[in-house]
Amino acid sequence: MIPMRTIRLWALGLVLAMPLPTAKTGPADIGDPPARVARISYLQGSVSFQPAGDTGWSEATLNYTVTTGDRLYTEQASRAELEVGELAVRLSDATDLTVSDLTDHAIQLGLASGTLRVSIRQSQASTGLISPPTAPPS
Repeated sequence: MIPMRTIRLWALGLVLAMPLPTAKTGPADIGDPPARVARISYLQGSVSFQPAGDTGWSEATLNYTVTTGDRLYTEQASRAELEVGELAVRLSDATDLTVSDLTDHAIQLGLASGTLRVSIRQSQASTGLISPPTAPPS
């Protein structure tokens, strides 16, 4: 007869060897990160940041990544710059900018108000589109 202790140890070994179901939590649920992002490369004065899908604003921080759906707003006497590879987008004061689309092949920016200056350091095979405000400022 096999001692009870041996049977218990053997059963415990089987249970521990079984694959356990795991709950998927964290970044894997969100999906793959975007392949292309912008980076806040310069800040002067008061610049606010609103992540995609969020209603609240926070203070923009240097080197923060910006992607599709994110917004930046510069107050009076403030400036900011976004870098996307060889592309630099400079926001003047009182500028409200939305990154409408940012992919490997295209950049689409929505300008609600203010002034942008876009510089390309060298030729790229990407497409860019800047959407001007659709209604006059009130």
